[in-house]
Amino acid sequence: MPNRTTAAGTFVARHAETPVRTALTDTRIVAVVGPRQAGKTTAIGHYRDKDGVEVDLVLERPPGAVVGIEVKAGATARPRDFRGLARLEEAAGDGFACGIVLHDGERVQQAGPRLFAMPVKMLWEA
Repeated sequence: MPNRTTAAGTFVARHAETPVRTALTDTRIVAVVGPRQAGKTTAIGHYRDKDGVEVDLVLERPPGAVVGIEVKAGATARPRDFRGLARLEEAAGDGFACGIVLHDGERVQQAGPRLFAMPVKMLWEA
């Protein structure tokens, strides 16, 4: 369904709602994490493997310590939310420091030896 304009404003096709919400959430996180890492010789990027499995944000510091950050708009982290981080952990090997799923909820949880979920608001409280 294409966008259409009416007297009430512009209606965006429903399938665009989730990608737009996700992009706005991810951008806000990068805007906070990026400047905190500036000048610390931290490379900031993302991860995507041949199967299309992704991690939103990857921080890498010499001599190869890797942190993966996945951003979710939901109030909880589900097991599938750690899929990309688990792949990144395999790819980085011993260099993988930890993987974090940021969410809109209240709980910090541990999903594996180096995999965690935490509320995004903790970025502002730190």
